[in-house]
Parts: sequence; C-alpha cells; structure tokens
Amino acid sequence: SAAQSCLAAVHQSTSPALLQSRVFTHQHHLSWSGSHVTSRLCGQRGTSIAALFSHCTRPFSSDTIPETIPCHHMLPPGIQGLVAQKVRKSVTCPAIIGDSCDINHDGWDSTLVRGAKIKFSDSAQLKLRRRATVQWAPGSPSQVLLVKKPRDAAATRALQQIAAWLSAQGCRPLVERAVQHSECAQLDAYDPDSHEVDFCITLGGDGTVLHLASLFERDTPLPPVVSFAMGTLGFLTPFDVVHFERCLARVLNSAQHPLYCTLRTRKRCEMRSESGEVLCVHNVLNEVVIDRGAFPNAVLMEVYVDGHFVTSIEADGLIMATPSGSTAYSMSAGGPVVVPSVPCTILTPIAPLSLSFRPLVLPESSDVVIRLPLASRSYARCSFDGKKPLRMRRESTLHVSTSLCPLPMINLQGLDSDWYDSITHKLKWNASIRQLSSEKAVGTGLPAIPMYRRSIDIAESIDEPTEDEEDLPTKGSSSFSSVDATTV
Repeated sequence: SAAQSCLAAVHQSTSPALLQSRVFTHQHHLSWSGSHVTSRLCGQRGTSIAALFSHCTRPFSSDTIPETIPCHHMLPPGIQGLVAQKVRKSVTCPAIIGDSCDINHDGWDSTLVRGAKIKFSDSAQLKLRRRATVQWAPGSPSQVLLVKKPRDAAATRALQQIAAWLSAQGCRPLVERAVQHSECAQLDAYDPDSHEVDFCITLGGDGTVLHLASLFERDTPLPPVVSFAMGTLGFLTPFDVVHFERCLARVLNSAQHPLYCTLRTRKRCEMRSESGEVLCVHNVLNEVVIDRGAFPNAVLMEVYVDGHFVTSIEADGLIMATPSGSTAYSMSAGGPVVVPSVPCTILTPIAPLSLSFRPLVLPESSDVVIRLPLASRSYARCSFDGKKPLRMRRESTLHVSTSLCPLPMINLQGLDSDWYDSITHKLKWNASIRQLSSEKAVGTGLPAIPMYRRSIDIAESIDEPTEDEEDLPTKGSSSFSSVDATTV
C-alpha cells in the first residue's frame, strides 16, 4: 500500500508524455536495509519501505530545467547561462511511517524540527539510500549477461562453466559479441537493443566491472551485478569463483535468503563547447579526471558548485570521484576513503600549486561545473573511468551531476561489511602487528576476526619473559660485570 500511494502521487503529478519517456526494464523488488533508514534526503529515521522497480517512474538526467541562480561572485561573460543549478522535475511522494503520512501534500514536513516545518531543497528523485536487499519479481531472472576479463584463459573456462550451469537452471546466458565470436561460439551474443538483461556476472577485477558499467551508457535502471574476483586487487569483487554454484544458487533464490545489495552511485558527465554545444555525455562509476595531458604546464580551472563560484585551481589535474572511486585514482592523489553507501562527491586535486588546497567532499545532490578559462596556458584532457579521452579546449565546460540510476552490486554480506573486509584485507588499511586474535574475542561478545585479518600477537612475548630470559643475569646481580658488558 505504501508503494501504491507513492505511485499514485507520481501519476497524478506527471504528464502522460513524460511518463511515456521513462521506462523501467528490470523486474525486481528492492527494500532498504538498516535499523534506521533515511526515508527522505535529510536523514529522517523511519521504517523500511519497498519500491516496485517495474512500475516506478523517475526522470532521466536530461529532464532538467536550467534555472539561473544569482551568484555572490560575478560570473565571467560566456559562463552566464551555462553555469546554472539544475532543478529536476520532481514529485512529492508521501513517506509512510506506520499508517500515517508525515509529509503534507505541499511538501512541508513538520516532524523533523520542533516548532517548525521544513521543505527539502534537494531533488526527491535522487534516492540517497544505498544499502538494500533485492528480491526478484515473478518470472525473473531469465537472461544473464556474462562479462569476462580479456585474454584470460582461466576466466574463459569459468565463463563456460557458469554458462552451462545457468542453462541447466533455465536461464539464458549472453556474452559480448567479441567473446562470442572468438571464444564462446555456442553462446548467444548480447544485443543492447533487443535483450533485456535481468542480472550480470563479471569474471575479473575492478576493471571488468568498469567495463560492464560502460556497456550501459544511458541513465536508465541497471541490472544487478554479481562480481567474481579473478583480477589483481578487486574492491568491487567479493565473490570467489570456486564456489560459483553456491553463490549463484543463493542469488536465484532471493525469496528464501536475503540478497544484499549496494547501489553504487554513478556520475553523469556532460562536456560542452565554448558555444554551449553538448559534445558528449558519459555516466561513470569511478571518476572523471581533467588533467594536463601531454602539455607540460599546469591546468587552470574554475570550479562552480550549484551555480556558485567556489575557487580557481592551478594543478596537474582534478579528480571528481564517486564513493566507489574513492579507493582508486582519488586515493592515490591523497583523497579520502569513503564508504560506498555514503551519498557524496569527492573533489581531489592532482599536485595543486597551493599547500592549502585539500580534497573536498560535496553533497551528492550538488551539480559541479568545471570551466577551462581563456587565461589557461594550454588545453586540458578529460577522461571518463580511465577511457574515452577527450580534449578540453579553452572556455569549454564539464557539467557533473549525479545519475538518477545507480549500479546495483550484489554483496556477500549485509550493509557495508564486504567493503570493510576489502580495505583491511586487500588494501591492508591500518594493518598492525598488534591485533587481537580470534581466541581473545571468544566470550567477549565480539565477532571473531577473519583469518586473513589476524596478525602476529607479540604482546605476551614482550610482557612475559621466557624461561631462558629468567636465567639471564641482570645489571644489579653480582655476576654482571663491566667485562661481561664489554664482551656483549
């Protein structure tokens, strides 16, 4: 009933022409995880609410209204009209808590602030909750896309085994056309125009996951992804391919066991020329990078956030990363490490010509515009998830906003447990030789430390002397002489 109330509000407030332009292709339910979930954008604590993806309507990023907002900083000529806060067309869905609504039909909420009511400035179409559980709709999943690491014999063998197992379960496995042509002729090639994929499987590392995300360039609902670790590092690959039958059996039987999921934020990057012409649009999973490219000089850039001038940057480059990308290029450049369920955007400079320029963490709902001014010494280069490099000319702009449709990543454990295990095991984050062993955790009510997180416990060997040490003479004893000390 809660989902029906939201859908009724959507249909009443949205024009038929706009509804026809928004189609959800992936049939599955999603419910939010956690003891307290944010039922709206500003952290209100409420109960879980399920949303039916197959009938929900959310506008694409292209459905925006440019609205010029006065800036405290005088914008230079040519940027006026280009730098404007994007106000998305949105509708107000009542948040259900129990059997009552706490949001009025005019959008005002009287339950969060004592003695007053508030209305949120951020768009309600940006679903800022990220941790969830997935349950398949009747008849799904039926078609599965398998993406493998290129030129890897082990990944090819695993793909063939998984494809045979999925076929035995009644699913139709699909592969990329190049893989079908060279390695797996018995499988069908994936056609994005005719095949509606229910979920995806990756066999490789984080680069394979990024390649999969690049196959879905449009800001439309994406299928869930199960990623098996067959790469070098793999922050996005929690599953072991050795146990693929057990893992996939649990994925297919989501009604019996909870299927945990994290909605990974994507960024919509729109490059515009000096005349305002849209040159390209990409949705990135990790980061978009503006750097100096082949030119030896530092790049001069202007940063605008939500239509307001923030600062000028002179550096080797600038990284705008998602929380998923915080452990990639941004971390190497000194950026913060952010849990993937945190809704934010990370701005990390690359070798700035200023000691005070530290990385910034911005709200996910903020729109960022990077402009290359006429005073810049050279052109810049822009790349999207490390691919598709594009020259950025003077007075051109890069508009970065949050994609409305994130990438659902299936997790091995609930909430952010997989991510914490990744940074401690693979990144060796805060690794120390003094850590509690699992035996010391027994009886304390604390969970046992995984085997790969255990380290050598030398506390007892330091605090308690051994039998040989007890027999050694001390400085105060009669057997300790200056001659013995000199000899030692």
